[in-house]
Amino acid sequence: MNSILPAPGAWKSGYSWSYRFDFSSRSGAGAAGAEMTGIVTVDNRLTGVTRVSVPAGRFDAFEVRSQIHVDATEHVMGQSVPVHTSAPSRAYYASGVGLVRIDGKGSTTLLTGFTP
Repeated sequence: MNSILPAPGAWKSGYSWSYRFDFSSRSGAGAAGAEMTGIVTVDNRLTGVTRVSVPAGRFDAFEVRSQIHVDATEHVMGQSVPVHTSAPSRAYYASGVGLVRIDGKGSTTLLTGFTP
């Protein structure tokens, strides 16, 4: 499967899937500018349902544990520097609502409001 989220019938504990995308970014201008190109691969596993409390309320949510891998090359001042990194994240999806919480490396995003 090559989708960001699985089909509704696949939301079962233990289900896993991956997706990937290419990226390109540029910062700065002229000779001091830098460009980075590469591939991001995200490996996901649905670990089960848990109760999640966020400002928008309490939800029974599917927990998705992900490992995000970046393989890239940064081009700066005539040099090419390989960049390889990986970071975990956890996301929580409530049925009929969608994403209610995501915990990443050094950051957390919470759903603050919801109208059914």
